[in-house]
Amino acid sequence: MTPENISVARAQSGSEDAFAELARKHSSQIYKCSPRMLQKREDAEDNPQNVLLQTFRNINSRGQITLFSAWLVRVAINAVAVYALGPDGPGDICTQAASTELHRLAHGNKFAA
Repeated sequence: MTPENISVARAQSGSEDAFAELARKHSSQIYKCSPRMLQKREDAEDNPQNVLLQTFRNINSRGQITLFSAWLVRVAINAVAVYALGPDGPGDICTQAASTELHRLAHGNKFAA
């Protein structure tokens, strides 16, 4: 079992410190891609926090998480997609580059700094 798997298991058992450690280690991916996917600055700033909150709330309801970063990215992709659609259907909050960024996230490609 890797140190990350141990941290995930601890977080799933309710350890806020273990989750904070995982979030510190992996949240930069979400912080880097949010401005590229969302037009409004406020939305791009809120997205990473919303994603981390959602993962924190749901980590104990997941089964075995073998790669936390992949799960975090999936939550981010879903959050942007749901937010982009909104209650009134597709809106203008996503940039043209959003689909490219979503594709890169989904396939694990690295982002330029």
